[in-house]
Amino acid sequence: MMLVLLFLVLVVSCTAAPWKPGIPTKWNEVPSKITDFPYDAATKMYIVDVWNYTQRLGAYKTMLQDSQALHFDKAGFKSPLWGLPLQFGWQHDTGRLLGDAPNAGTLAGNIINTSSWWGGMNFMLSAIPFLGALEAGVLQVPPGTTVQLAPPRNGNIHFPTTYEEAKLFAPNATINWFAFFQAVQHPHNLTLNQSVVNLWKAHVQSLHEGIPIMKDIIGFLPSKTESEFGLSWANLVDFIAALRFDVDYNKTNYLQGMIVPPRMLTNQDKAPHISDFTHAQNRALVVSKLFNEANILLKGGLLTMFKKACCTQKGRDDAYSSMIALLTGKTLLTIEDMIKFVVDLLKAHPC
Repeated sequence: MMLVLLFLVLVVSCTAAPWKPGIPTKWNEVPSKITDFPYDAATKMYIVDVWNYTQRLGAYKTMLQDSQALHFDKAGFKSPLWGLPLQFGWQHDTGRLLGDAPNAGTLAGNIINTSSWWGGMNFMLSAIPFLGALEAGVLQVPPGTTVQLAPPRNGNIHFPTTYEEAKLFAPNATINWFAFFQAVQHPHNLTLNQSVVNLWKAHVQSLHEGIPIMKDIIGFLPSKTESEFGLSWANLVDFIAALRFDVDYNKTNYLQGMIVPPRMLTNQDKAPHISDFTHAQNRALVVSKLFNEANILLKGGLLTMFKKACCTQKGRDDAYSSMIALLTGKTLLTIEDMIKFVVDLLKAHPC
């Protein structure tokens, strides 16, 4: 196993092309409707293989296409669902799905390794929403046919393939994604702001339930630094959710282009001194780590205070501006700085 992990570190650090934000890789080649997926005539069932990169990406594209109530502009780029495939594309292009591992199969570039922590966490934000959209009736399924997910080819986690299985696997995430898509199916004057609120409510539940489910595979990431980043990033998402950040196409690409690591991290990477990262990318790693450590120190109290500071639109706007200032600043940061940062926000915006 150590040889496998060493191989992955060398592949990612030496041969991976620099990642850039934009349309996900192969977006124009993937399925965009249910009838584009493989069909089993004997069972009258469409099978979606979410352990195949193009098919999981196609599940995202299908959700985007069929969620007409979320098309707040003619081209559909204002849909808050865009944040999900854009994050997935970054994971794929930076090697975080471990598709190039020697045991990933013959279609290495298209495989999502069941040992990938990022791939497993993304399952919570792709397959679970997809099943919720199916159950809510958002996706256009031909009469007399059904849709089911293909099970993973290996691994010890029993990932669900149906909505009923998903309710047992991750009940809170599944119910909240179903509710999100119910609102899409029956919009009743659904606004962009309300859809963003609904999406973040489901999104954080996927992460909260996903972290303990995927705990046994985080060790397969090729470095301790990458593992720590994954967990701190999941914690940071709770704060981004409190901002009600609009994850449409343009805003997500802007934020990702500014802060996400353009490759996997090695144990030699020491932020804020990673030479091939921008200042903001280095800074984001530091901020993410300190937010996580401060929140753990306060037993979740940092997030509680931050949510209170974000109880009004003015509070959320000021918090967002302050977060961007953190990412572009140059002073050294400590856990105490993170706590003071949030306390000061709360004092300025009491609820």
